[in-house]
Amino acid sequence: MIHLVLKLNSSNWVIELLRNIVIITIDSLRPDHMSLYGYDRDTTPFLRSLVNEFGIYKRAYSNGPNTITSFIASFTSTYPIMFLSKDPNTGRHRYVLKYRITLPEILNKYGYETIAFNTNPYLSKYRLGLSTKFTKPFELLPGITIAGKKTHRNSLSLFISLAKPFKSFLNRLKFKNYTLYAYIRSFYHRLYGASRPYMTAEEVNNYVRKYIMSGDFSWKNKLIWIHYMDTHVPYYPYQRYLNVFNKSVSAYDALIANHYLYLKYIRSHKNIRWIDEDEIIKIITDAYDALVLYIDDQLKELFKIFEDSGMPEDTIIAIFSDHGDEHLEHGSFSHGHSLYEELVRIAFLLKDDIRKGYIDDRVQLLDFSPHILWLLGIKKPIQMMGSKLLHRNTIYMETIVPPIRRTYGDVIRGILYEKYKLIYNETRNQYELYDLEKDPKESLNIYMKELDFSSKLINELRQFIKNIKRYEVKLKLTSIF
Repeated sequence: MIHLVLKLNSSNWVIELLRNIVIITIDSLRPDHMSLYGYDRDTTPFLRSLVNEFGIYKRAYSNGPNTITSFIASFTSTYPIMFLSKDPNTGRHRYVLKYRITLPEILNKYGYETIAFNTNPYLSKYRLGLSTKFTKPFELLPGITIAGKKTHRNSLSLFISLAKPFKSFLNRLKFKNYTLYAYIRSFYHRLYGASRPYMTAEEVNNYVRKYIMSGDFSWKNKLIWIHYMDTHVPYYPYQRYLNVFNKSVSAYDALIANHYLYLKYIRSHKNIRWIDEDEIIKIITDAYDALVLYIDDQLKELFKIFEDSGMPEDTIIAIFSDHGDEHLEHGSFSHGHSLYEELVRIAFLLKDDIRKGYIDDRVQLLDFSPHILWLLGIKKPIQMMGSKLLHRNTIYMETIVPPIRRTYGDVIRGILYEKYKLIYNETRNQYELYDLEKDPKESLNIYMKELDFSSKLINELRQFIKNIKRYEVKLKLTSIF
């Protein structure tokens, strides 16, 4: 229910919206590693306790496989690589919000105070600039000064700094004898520890607590966005959480495993050898699950902060992941490089007093911001292409592979149609077709076996791309005139 207050101001009636919105986003969180979605390890006991209060969307999709593409879709309701250069060397993320309008910008016009607790550099003022669209952006980034206080992090590097000669020696050693490198590096970490390249959820919660428990804060016309990075690579769990799933592995071993997969599958140093890769994936899985459990605990703590602060019962709360992560299911690691299920299938929970419990509808992040506006009775602007959250028979997704990867610059587009997914590498003119009902792990490319149906989906995809390009022109002309 929407609560409105009418105020008399200079003989004019002013409508003041009083419903608050909290958006919690979790980087790289895979639903198939959450007990909320049926995972056999109990990684999300707190989120499972919310089933009777929230709508739990079982088939939610991001419209892109990395942070930039996902947040463009969710916060602007436009497709990710609209207005972007296909050349990865031209700074393709710069100015991409020029022809778009974000959810906080719209709510700012309706009297909302919009607050961001952002922990991802790609969303900060240094890249996409999403955080700058909020009236109060807190950039909780390593090495960034916040309210006159250093975050005590001085590097975004994967590991803490080493003495130059020793570091140089290790850099050469890892390509010649990764086993010896892993032993030395792990021993070093055990002696001196290791730093995380992001603010932990616990640290973020401390900032949130300090802000909303201050005497200056009140739950009145607020949009609060909180982003957690803990399930993003490198997976570096606290040992007590890792012990829940594997007591024989240290968190430092997990860092070494991360680094191995990074070098071999992202930097393409294919000749690196270490332990059996099945064992490496087990270490990675245990570390990842430990971080999911940690995030669940921190969400429980965050909700306690909300309760203690007197957050109103009718507050709209959304919890979703921006994308997933690949653990070698399709021969790679991390995210951003393809449109397989482990990357674009996301966790999505919504408390909007419309639907509760598990929901089987297939939904997309492109419809998130229009849905929030619909709940508030605000008409969506022309710049937004989605609508309220409804079942989508067809979902379109796209990305440009990040330059760090071997296949950098490839434009990849995909379309979900009924039970099928077509993936098209536009740069290389390559197609993949999967039947998600018969082959949910996308292990069998049936493109050549189903040429007639493949042609139908290709035409559908091409028409979709044409429509998007027309909309690009429309938005550019609208901004000019």
